[in-house]
Amino acid sequence: MIHQLTETRAKKWLELTEKTFTFATYARTAFIRANNMGKAGLELKKEILLALGKTPMIKDGKLYIEPNAWFVPIKNNYPALEAEYQGLEPTETPINKTQQRLQPLFVHAGSRGGIRTHDQLVNSQLRYRCATRE
Repeated sequence: MIHQLTETRAKKWLELTEKTFTFATYARTAFIRANNMGKAGLELKKEILLALGKTPMIKDGKLYIEPNAWFVPIKNNYPALEAEYQGLEPTETPINKTQQRLQPLFVHAGSRGGIRTHDQLVNSQLRYRCATRE
């Protein structure tokens, strides 16, 4: 019985997660496409906006929505999260001596299934170009 309750709870969490990711992925596109849907489009926009917050209010031509409680941690923690993922981005540095020594080790799978190092690939291409010029 406990196992069945746990399994049911897990299925509900999975469904909720899938719906959340689907919403996050497609809400913006659906909101934009709703412009061409008339009254149904307005209802769709309202549904999307109310999924993000509550108490919609128009003031000075701008729409204001009180964000749902689950947005607060995202808003408060975003700067730290952004700094963390920015630290994972590769830096644009020129090739150094270590990279130059390792470059011949890079391999290429040939069209016939053979594997060649970078140097072998370059040399074979040079031989081909020289042979075709004659």
